[in-house]
This record gives sequence, C-alpha cells and structure tokens, in this order.
Amino acid sequence: MHYFRSMIILDDIQSERGPFLYASFGSRLMAYLIDGVLLLVFRWLVSLLFGVPFNDTGSSILWFGNLFSLLYFILLESGASQATIGKQLMHIKVVDEQGQRISTGTSVIRNLAKILSAFMLLIGFILILFNSKRRALHDMIARTYVVEDQ
Repeated sequence: MHYFRSMIILDDIQSERGPFLYASFGSRLMAYLIDGVLLLVFRWLVSLLFGVPFNDTGSSILWFGNLFSLLYFILLESGASQATIGKQLMHIKVVDEQGQRISTGTSVIRNLAKILSAFMLLIGFILILFNSKRRALHDMIARTYVVEDQ
C-alpha cells in the first residue's frame, strides 16, 4: 500500500526514534473505513443480541452504538498503541505536538471536535489535503498529528 504513504517529514516533531512522517489522507481515510466497518458489525451484533431492529433510529441501541464508537476512538487513540484498529492496520497513530502519546482528555477534545470537522460538507476533514502538516480541523483544535508508526 505504498500509494497511501506520506512523503512529508515532520520538521517540528522529533521522537526518540527520529522524525515522523505525516500520515496521508488516503491512509487516514482507509483506517476510518476499517474502523467504520468494525463498529457497524459490532452494532449489528448488539442489535441481534437484544432483538432490536438494526435500523431503528429511535432505539437505545443506536445511542449505545454512538457512545461505544466515541469511547472506541477516545480510549484506543489515547492508549498504549495510540491508534484504533484501523489505524494500527494502516500503520499510523495519533501523537501530540511533542510526538508523544496523547492524554485521554486530549483524545476527548479531538474526537468531539470531529463533529466540527464533519459540519459543513466535511470541510474539516478535507483540510488534510490542503495543509503541509496534513491536519484536519479536529487535529488543529486538539493540537495533535496523525503520523506513520515507524
């Protein structure tokens, strides 16, 4: 999957392993799609388990699924792997401005700010394509970066 690799080196973030590479829009999108499929399957299984129609928009299963999804992103991105399962499979992770693991609080801010990134035709996500540090709006708000996991 070399076509998803970034060629931009982080000039302002160093780690004990050397410089990072910013994750490309393609690798971030693929990671999000993988996570989306995993979360969709989880919601489907929960709806089967509780006998609730999968597409019942007024059900508590939908709210549970949304809360679970939010916690999935918050806890995995602030956890030891610094990445969701999709990000792990794409070999990318979330770091702070020093190239370190983000705190749970930062992860909460980052993931709630995704609502703003999605607002107005996904402009906040599309920003990744138009800035040298490949940051989405929610990355700028939370002061995070998505980089390749070396």
